[in-house]
Amino acid sequence: MTITRDPQNLFGLIEHTDIINDLDRQFQIFPDNMFDQRNTNQTAILFDVDERTTTLLPSSDRGSRQASYGKDTNFRTHALPLAYFKHEERIVPEDLLSVRRRGTPDGVETLDLVRLEKLTDMRRRWDQTAEFMKAKAIFTGQCVSPNAVVYADMFTEFGVTQDSVDFELGTATTDVAAKVRQVKRLMRDNLKNGGIMVQPTIYVPVDFFDALTSHATVKEAYKYYTATNQMAGKQPLRDDLGESFVYAGVEFRSLDGSFTLPDGTSSNLLEDGIGYAVPNVSGIYKSWHGPSNKLSAINGAVADVYAYEWRDAKDEGHDLEMEAAPLFVNTKPKATIKVLAGL
Repeated sequence: MTITRDPQNLFGLIEHTDIINDLDRQFQIFPDNMFDQRNTNQTAILFDVDERTTTLLPSSDRGSRQASYGKDTNFRTHALPLAYFKHEERIVPEDLLSVRRRGTPDGVETLDLVRLEKLTDMRRRWDQTAEFMKAKAIFTGQCVSPNAVVYADMFTEFGVTQDSVDFELGTATTDVAAKVRQVKRLMRDNLKNGGIMVQPTIYVPVDFFDALTSHATVKEAYKYYTATNQMAGKQPLRDDLGESFVYAGVEFRSLDGSFTLPDGTSSNLLEDGIGYAVPNVSGIYKSWHGPSNKLSAINGAVADVYAYEWRDAKDEGHDLEMEAAPLFVNTKPKATIKVLAGL
């Protein structure tokens, strides 16, 4: 128990309790290994696309000495710039002098504690910025910054369009399992990476998820899924199984919440009634992280984010700076299928 002066009655006493944090939600939508991360000490990347079709061989007449011949491989080259972020914070004497440390009755604010708070906040900002860019890359094929600067649009780059499937959940007689099979077939046709597709994930907003799990052709399956599900050691009477649902060979995952954009407006993780079916195939999501913009960092070691600090010459301020130069790319954008609730 900590006793301090009552701010409304300087002759009175009051108990000082722990600080209450009021922080917005933080998101990690995708697993850490979703993107194949590469580092580069350049500000742009260039890659070739190898286009080839595995054509079956025709038979030949043994006596004719004739043979079939392959065709030249078609290569296309693409160049993309890396995004760049730079964020600064400054600590001045007024931030410390005669300032009570928040969460304490009479503690003094210190430079180290303020530095820690600001660095933590800067890292949180970057982590959420990266998650926003990953979501945009996977769902929409764009590497776009929160202030709407598009660094790469892979649909435009590859000259393809995104397929969509309307689940028509507003109609009670819709065969939802058939819609799921249609999504999976489109994914397999569009993937073209020579790999094997495991169970896809369909990320949907809450209105889509609720309509799906209450649909006449799905409701019974959802009932038994939540009653008997043993995946990852979960128990239906103990754990919340209401955020995901495996049905017809895909996992539906409910996403809610929003990011706060630089101009103060909000961007929902998903729009109402619109979701995205994502193939879980290694190697098709790639990220590059570029160099810092400091002279000492040119052609040196590369990281996903950089942090610097220095005291000004007059000892009147302490500056903190963060830099990042990312590029998040969905190399198979057409394999991501837009799904519509059809409510």
